[in-house]
Amino acid sequence: MKVYPIRFQPIYKNYLWGGEKLIQKYKRDLPSGVYAESWEISDRKEGMSVVTNGVYKNMTLAKLNFEWQEKLVGKKTNVFPLLVKILDAKENLSIQVHPDDIQGSKIGAEPKNEAWYALEKGVVLAGFKPGVTPQLFKKAVENDRLVELLRKIHVQEGDVINVPGGRIHAVCQGSLLFEVQQNSDTTYRIYDWKRVDENQKPRDLHLFQAYQVLNFQDFDNPKVTSTLMEDTKETKKILLLKTPHFNLEKIITSKDIFVEKEQQSFQIFFCIYGEGEIVADNASEKLENGASYLTPAVAEKIEIRPKSECSLLKVSLP
Repeated sequence: MKVYPIRFQPIYKNYLWGGEKLIQKYKRDLPSGVYAESWEISDRKEGMSVVTNGVYKNMTLAKLNFEWQEKLVGKKTNVFPLLVKILDAKENLSIQVHPDDIQGSKIGAEPKNEAWYALEKGVVLAGFKPGVTPQLFKKAVENDRLVELLRKIHVQEGDVINVPGGRIHAVCQGSLLFEVQQNSDTTYRIYDWKRVDENQKPRDLHLFQAYQVLNFQDFDNPKVTSTLMEDTKETKKILLLKTPHFNLEKIITSKDIFVEKEQQSFQIFFCIYGEGEIVADNASEKLENGASYLTPAVAEKIEIRPKSECSLLKVSLP
């Protein structure tokens, strides 16, 4: 396999709650319009990533995964295991829930455990307040008072929110988030703020399915406490979150550094800010603000060469 930092054409979703921050903040060459989500790296039929650089240019992620398997991912998989997005919530997203692995297998649905990194300050709803029971939940839904039962969390840039399957949640208006999740698009919508779509019809709710997968014992704080792994004058490395499905780290550096090789895993990098070069086994690619890169599992050396201080998120398998 030819090793280099692989870039993909983002897939944009124009859900009714989206805005234009993706254009404004990351200066993407797009016409004016609604851009709710940018699927940065995705192996799904409804949003398939296509390589934009190097020898694999115009190849889909599905084909790349089929041909290279362990060399790309680190293990054999039928599909690329993660989906990475940017979410721009000009309006509230629906209050919703996803199944976890156990629930998904029981009801025949794709599990979806995810996490958010706040790219700006904003607000999210995540998890029940202590003491919420299934009976209180049902009554609140019937009386249009569900929001009162949920944790409201004000996030600052750099905060991380963990959203395992079964945790009720919503992204609130004004939030801009980087999201990493299992490769799944299973969403059970519980409440949609009484709004209508472009056809003036309310969007479907999935109360029966949601009730099957909601975790009513989930009172943990969704905001994650990070762990500082390295702290020098020029470089900081921070472990943001470890889950059974993915790890999320942050790197801040103003000097050339090598990134530690992951055992049996690719690495995904998202440039929060800064510019320079990202290098995999001596093959370099321009490092740009707001861009995502995939380095294959077989890469022996990965290097970040910033022009000045830059900050990146790093995603890998556990």
